[in-house]
Amino acid sequence: MIKKLEIPVFHGWLYLYQGLPFDEVATRHNMVIEKDGADAMSGSDLDKNEITAYIIAVEENVSASSVAHEALHVVNFMMRDRDMVPDLNNDEWQCYLLGWIVRQCHKYLKIG
Repeated sequence: MIKKLEIPVFHGWLYLYQGLPFDEVATRHNMVIEKDGADAMSGSDLDKNEITAYIIAVEENVSASSVAHEALHVVNFMMRDRDMVPDLNNDEWQCYLLGWIVRQCHKYLKIG
């Protein structure tokens, strides 16, 4: 399964993959992956139009905790790409973005 979603406010694309081999996803998005036995992975890349693509790829049987883990990586990738510094005293925008990403994952992925 592949789902491509436009990211509101922050712009860019969120790609969700389930059941594709991680090395295939990495090749599609010019990512380097570590073979660590995890059931999920994430990364970022620029598409052909120079728009940032954020990627979450999961195995067929993925845990909710792995999805949350990768979603937080994506939030951090977005912050890095936009030169944003996290504010631990005012993190509402981070929480809303994280919530949106996790909602999309639960909407389109089979999470066990």
